[in-house]
Amino acid sequence: MKIINKFVAVTLIFIMIVLLTACGNKTPKTADEFTSFMESKGFTVADSTLFAQTIITADTVLTALNDNYEIDFYVLSSDTGASSLFELNKSAFESDGSTVSETTNISSDNYNYYDNISDTGFRLTARVDNTVLYCYTDAEYKDEIIDIITELGYK
Repeated sequence: MKIINKFVAVTLIFIMIVLLTACGNKTPKTADEFTSFMESKGFTVADSTLFAQTIITADTVLTALNDNYEIDFYVLSSDTGASSLFELNKSAFESDGSTVSETTNISSDNYNYYDNISDTGFRLTARVDNTVLYCYTDAEYKDEIIDIITELGYK
């Protein structure tokens, strides 16, 4: 009986360690890292900072384009500013009047992720520290985009 109890205890401790490690903080990408990564995936990356500053205050805004969609990357001066932008994007997605069929919402200390599929397309926003990703496109590209975002470290 003592052997079984020890086995159960060790197993539970192992599971807790794995779960706690998996829930650790994510590391934000720099503008250069985002650019290099997206270019390696066949995207053209453009600096959209001046255009975006008419809408939002951001230190850097990059737009990664391919033939089918774009993914925007924002670097803000603070985590608080990035959290506000993430929440603004999420609220816009939730309140645009479209019919949502599927939603993913994840939050941790320095990380937020939200996506949904609706009758108007696939929408995604993610935050790590002071950086935010944004994408709004046709639902047919959902899996491809999620693969890219995951490899980038934002899901």
